[in-house]
Amino acid sequence: MIERQKGRVRRRKVKGRRYFPFFWVIYTVLIAVFAVALSYGLGWLNRFLVAFENSQPIHRAEAIFREYFSGSDYVAALEKSNFKVGEYETLASVSRYLTELKGEREVSYYSISTSETEAKYNFVFIDPADLERDETNTAPENDIQGVPSTKIATVRFVRSDVADEFGFFGYEFADMEMFATPTHSFKVTLPASSKLYCNGKEVSAEKKTAEEPHPFNQFLPKGLDVEGVTMVTYEASGLFLEPEMRAVDRDLIPHVLTFLEDEGGYRSNLNYSADLKDAYSKRIMEGMQAYACHMQNDVRLAVVKPYFDLQSEFYIGILENLSQFVWDHDSYEFQNQYIDEFYRFDDNTFCCHVSFDHVLKLRGREDYIDRLDMIIFARKIGNEFYIYDRWVQ
Repeated sequence: MIERQKGRVRRRKVKGRRYFPFFWVIYTVLIAVFAVALSYGLGWLNRFLVAFENSQPIHRAEAIFREYFSGSDYVAALEKSNFKVGEYETLASVSRYLTELKGEREVSYYSISTSETEAKYNFVFIDPADLERDETNTAPENDIQGVPSTKIATVRFVRSDVADEFGFFGYEFADMEMFATPTHSFKVTLPASSKLYCNGKEVSAEKKTAEEPHPFNQFLPKGLDVEGVTMVTYEASGLFLEPEMRAVDRDLIPHVLTFLEDEGGYRSNLNYSADLKDAYSKRIMEGMQAYACHMQNDVRLAVVKPYFDLQSEFYIGILENLSQFVWDHDSYEFQNQYIDEFYRFDDNTFCCHVSFDHVLKLRGREDYIDRLDMIIFARKIGNEFYIYDRWVQ
């Protein structure tokens, strides 16, 4: 209601009606706008800081660590780095080598260089006792290059070509170099007719470093096409694990490989023939004992003759008694008889090891022991084998 009184207009208050002061309306609006602006600003600042932090190369290094180095299998890391491994091993072999090298140590990493265009990090095996580590199992930011460690990788990151919403370019993976030093090698000598395998793979002729004729060769029959034994040596290095070596002869029978300190490597035996031993042990032993008896004038040459190649120098020497030495005796016996190690050169030639003690007895005197220990060589003439040479070792 409006009243007019004494020339002026006066607004009259109506009972039960309240008015909100205009100041507080403006104040409330400003507070709300400020709160919205502050919230937006804090959100923007938070995103800005997160984007800045994520653009740092340490996070790329952390991702590499968790993906490739947090476990005990390094095959994936080796594949990532395009690591080249030798022909007798695999990346799994190198991974096992790294696992053994690691032992009780842990993997850590640290920055070795950072610029606007690239960043590099070394990954190392390190004893946790030598370095205080944080809860995330990553290396602290301080320099740890002075701490005893074994470097296993260097990872390089380069500046990204794409910026984020705040203009930070960040870093992305460029390449990785793995470090592993091979410590094993092999050296094996065996017959040229045999095959050598390293970790299941046949060793190629490229690994052959030496050849030498076997001493047996000088006793092979002259004028006959009998192939002797050539011993070849294979060598290779650059292996990360102790190699598993295996060899088989021309008949695919495994060789025994024996390590010889003076040679610094393994040497195979000659594989001997059980069939030849079964077939000719009796004949060869009888022939050599007949020879021993004849040399002591106990049997006639006719007893010796059926066992020997009559054209051989060995038999001619017996015939001429070139090495006869007779010890007085009135009886004899053979003791410690041994015949084995039958080696087949071909179907017509073999050798074997024969030894025994020819005990010569004479009443009233001490027994005299004439020791025979020889490699005996025999060849086939017609349908029978005859002794033609011997090697006194």
